Amino acid sequence: LKYVPTGTDGGYADPPGYYFNQDAAVDLTGAVDMAIDGHIYVLYANGKIGKFMSGDPVAFEITGLDVPLNNPSAIFANAEEETQYLYVADRGNRRIVQMTKDGSFQRQFKVDANNLAFDDLRSLWVDELEQKMYIVSGKSVYITNLLAE
Repeated sequence: LKYVPTGTDGGYADPPGYYFNQDAAVDLTGAVDMAIDGHIYVLYANGKIGKFMSGDPVAFEITGLDVPLNNPSAIFANAEEETQYLYVADRGNRRIVQMTKDGSFQRQFKVDANNLAFDDLRSLWVDELEQKMYIVSGKSVYITNLLAE
């Protein structure tokens, strides 16, 4: 659902309406997370990502991954002027994947096999301007530098 501002005060007096256009036939079964940067990205448990604009699907395909997403738990996007990439917490492969907003793999963030930090990835927030990534895994929060390539 979506709320549309009413009047000049920017308030929301009307009840919400459907976000997806009726002819879009979008199935949200298996959705685990979503992110918004103007587009809406929906992350599914099977590793697929749906991309939508104004209630309609937009073509999106993940390309270039060496190993498909496995049990992903979170997706992060932000406005273009703040965040250039999408980030996905790939719990099953103990990594965070960075890709373009068109789905092209860029790089991945992993820890070595003895490090338990990514054992239970749950959520993430990325601040590309400050070059920081905040990661929730299990009951811990980790902050790391987002090193330039």
